[in-house]
Amino acid sequence: MDILNRFYKRTIERIYFCRYSRMGIKEKSVNVICKYDEVRLSICVMNWRVEIIFTSMISTSILCGERRSMDILILNSLLRGGIPFVIMGSIALLLYFQNDLSNAKSTFLVGLIIFFVAAASVIYDLDHWSIFKRSIIHLLTMLITVYPILLFSGWFDITSISDALIVLLIFLLVGVVLWSVFIILARIFAW
Repeated sequence: MDILNRFYKRTIERIYFCRYSRMGIKEKSVNVICKYDEVRLSICVMNWRVEIIFTSMISTSILCGERRSMDILILNSLLRGGIPFVIMGSIALLLYFQNDLSNAKSTFLVGLIIFFVAAASVIYDLDHWSIFKRSIIHLLTMLITVYPILLFSGWFDITSISDALIVLLIFLLVGVVLWSVFIILARIFAW
């Protein structure tokens, strides 16, 4: 028997496609509700609503709460990054079919960057790590994922190693400014 099936099985229990009148429904909304045993993803665009319910079923008592919370953390990461990536990917696909290849490529790459940034934001949900450790792990994750996208995107002229270092410097400066702003906001609003 497969070890994954023996210890843990994640299923998509229900998918609802509903059509609502525009009265009382927001034009665009995305809701993610995480409970102990399920995650509900509800996406409303125009007057259509898609609701996907993920449930986690433990098939043995070997799994402890820490493993379960890690699985929910991974699922949250995929949802945080996946939703904007699907939206940006859809826009890129529309641009591609309109023969606007340059904007389609840029939109797709922005979607990839948003995916990695949003997915890595769950690092800051690990309260048992220090802020220093979370920040370093997040920086390394961004260096491994976002920095290569910036180098190969065509947005910067890269003809030598010094050009790649200039892009790295810009990347680090923007990162430090954004990190500082969000740390200050987190302290002010007690996030």
